[in-house]
Amino acid sequence: MSITRKLQAPKITPPTLTGLTAADADVARSGEGVDGLSISNADLSDLRLDSVTWVESELTGATMRNTRLPGCRFLDVRLDRLDALDLVAPGAKWRDSEIVSSRLGAVGLYDATIDSLRITGSKIGFLNLRNCVISDLVVEDCPIEELDLSDATLTRASFSGCTIDTLTLRNATLKDVDLRGARLGAIAPVVGLRGAVIDHHQLIDIAPVLADGLGLVVE
Repeated sequence: MSITRKLQAPKITPPTLTGLTAADADVARSGEGVDGLSISNADLSDLRLDSVTWVESELTGATMRNTRLPGCRFLDVRLDRLDALDLVAPGAKWRDSEIVSSRLGAVGLYDATIDSLRITGSKIGFLNLRNCVISDLVVEDCPIEELDLSDATLTRASFSGCTIDTLTLRNATLKDVDLRGARLGAIAPVVGLRGAVIDHHQLIDIAPVLADGLGLVVE
């Protein structure tokens, strides 16, 4: 109980989106950056943009296939109803942003810096957060096939209403990570859960995984 009382919840700041100007897909594809714009139904497939900055903008109903966004910055950005089969954005920076009601296939956000990001109501295939530095992350009501947090540092995060089929935590550092309300499948390695909080029901559910990971024999 003492751990629960001391648990710090994620500090999420919603994106600032006021007075946006409507723009078309050409602006998003130009590589010049996006500032104060609302872009709808853009096809951003087969696109590579390096170190582009999006500020106080909204992208709604976009399609991404084989999209590469290395080193891009998303500051006060909402991505709504994104259809991203294959999105790779290594080394990106996310601050005060959100991803809503989206379909995400393989999403590579490895080596990213995340400071206040909310992902909600989205279906996720593979979310690669390897070697990320993450502060204040909320993932809610999302079925996730695989979540990879290998070598990541995760501070103040929650996963309420999520189903995580495979959770990889190799060399991960967790602090104030709330897994209560999530359904957990395979976990590797189980020692990577150190620093996370689960409830009694979850403990019972994952007991076979814990026993197998720790080499325990239960008779």
